[in-house]
Amino acid sequence: MTLRYLFCLLSTLYGFSLLAQEWKREIGHVDITPVSFNGKSSNYCPVYYGDRLLFTSTRGNKEFFQRRDPVTDQSLSLLFSVAKTDSSNWGEVKAVGGDLSRYIHYGPACLNAQQDKIYFTRNNDDTKIVELTNNLGIYIADFKDGVIGSTQAFEHNHAKFDFGQPSVTHDGNKLYFVANNPSGFGGTDLYVSNLVEGRWSAPTNLGKHINTKRNELFPYSHANGKLYFSSDGRAGTRGLDLFYTEEVNGQLIEPVALHDSFNSEADDFGIVMDSSGLHGYFSSNRVTENDTDQIFEFQIHQYWPKFENCTDLSRQQYCYHFHEKSLKKRESMLFVYEWDFGDGHKVRSLAADHCFAGPGTYQIQLNVIDTISGTETKNVAHYDLQVENPQAVIITAPNTVKVGQPFNMHGHATAINGFVPKRYYWNLGGVERIRGDASGITFEREGDVIIELGILGLNKKGKERKYCSTKTISVIK
Repeated sequence: MTLRYLFCLLSTLYGFSLLAQEWKREIGHVDITPVSFNGKSSNYCPVYYGDRLLFTSTRGNKEFFQRRDPVTDQSLSLLFSVAKTDSSNWGEVKAVGGDLSRYIHYGPACLNAQQDKIYFTRNNDDTKIVELTNNLGIYIADFKDGVIGSTQAFEHNHAKFDFGQPSVTHDGNKLYFVANNPSGFGGTDLYVSNLVEGRWSAPTNLGKHINTKRNELFPYSHANGKLYFSSDGRAGTRGLDLFYTEEVNGQLIEPVALHDSFNSEADDFGIVMDSSGLHGYFSSNRVTENDTDQIFEFQIHQYWPKFENCTDLSRQQYCYHFHEKSLKKRESMLFVYEWDFGDGHKVRSLAADHCFAGPGTYQIQLNVIDTISGTETKNVAHYDLQVENPQAVIITAPNTVKVGQPFNMHGHATAINGFVPKRYYWNLGGVERIRGDASGITFEREGDVIIELGILGLNKKGKERKYCSTKTISVIK
C-alpha cells in the first residue's frame, strides 16, 4: 500500500448517467504513456508550474538522507519539479527548495493561478519524525523560483484528524481538500472552504451525493469549473477511479466517471489537464512494479461528428410578401396605401415585401391616404404576425465584428420539432473547433468568415440525429 493512502496509514481512527455516456462518446481514443522521469519510487499528483511539472515523489534527495517512514517503510515524500525537453523527453528532476524539515512528508501540492503561492500537505509537527500521532495538515506559503518561503498553517487544521491534498480554484476563492473527519460520510471526504475577506471559512462537506461511505480523494479544480477527484466507493469502481462534478444551477451534479482509458482495474488519481481538457497527466499504479504510483501523460483525440448539407442561414431570412386582397383595383387608384410592419419600418405600396430582423410578434397594419382630400385612415387592415425561427440550427451571433474584438455565439435558439439538442460543435472558419458555447471568440484578420454550428441530439424515439447551419460573419477593422 502506497502513500496515496497516507491518511489511513497515519491515523489509527480511521450505471452511468446520460452525462457520462455523452462524455465518453466525445472521445475517439486516448493515448496514455508513462513519463520517462518516473523511476522506481512512487511519483504522483502532478500540477503545472510554468513550463515544468511539480509533483510528489518518494525518490528522496541528498539533504533528506533517504529517511524512511516508520509506518510504511517507504522514503519520505517530497516535492520535485521537472521540465520537458521535447515531445517525449524530460530534463533533470529538481527538489523544491526552502527551509524544510528532514523528518516529515511533503505533498501533494497545488499552486494558485499566478503561481506565486503554494498550498501543500505536510505533517503538522515538523520537529519530530513521522509517527501515528503526527497528523497531516494544509500549509500555504510564498513560492518563487522553486523555493517554498514564508509558511502559514491553514487555520482549520485539526490535531486529531488529517487535512490534505489541497486544490485551489482559478480565482483563488475556493479551496477543495480531503479530510478524515469522523463526522463525515466515509473514510475520507471532500470539503471546501471559501475565502471571505481574507480568511478561510469553516470547511463544508460536499455532501453525500459526492462523498460515499468509502474514500473520496485527490480533488483537482480545473479552470473550466469542473472538479475532478478519485473515489473507491461508487458503483462500478475498481480501486480508485477518476470522476468529475460541476455546478449546475448552484448545485454539484452527480459525479461522472471518466473514460475507461483513465479508469483501470488499478488505482487512478491525481489528474491535471490543460485549458482544452485534451492533454494532461494523471497518477496510477497500473502496470507498475511493487505497486508504486507512476505519472502518465494523456492525449485525448476527440470524437467529432461529420455534418453534411448544412443550412445556409444567410438565405434563411424572415421575409414576407404583403398584399390586401379585399381592396379593389379601382380603389388603389384613388388612395395611397402604407404598410406599417410594427418594427419601425413603413412602405407606401399596395403590395410590399419586407424582411424582419428576427423572430417575434409584429403588429401589422395598413393605413390609407386619400389622394384627393389628403386625409389618412389608419388600420384599414391589421393583424399580429408571428415570425418564427426556421426549422434549422439557429446561430445567434453578430453579423459584423471588429478585428480583435471578443464576442459570443450560441445555438440555444434552435427549435427543431421533435429534436432535443445535446451537444454543440463549432467550426470557426477553418482549423479552430469548439464544443459547447463559443464565448470570447476573436478574429485577427479582416474578411468574411463562415461559421458552422452542428448539433447532435435525439429525436422523440431516442434516435441520434444531427443538424447543422452556417452563418457568415464580416470581420472589419
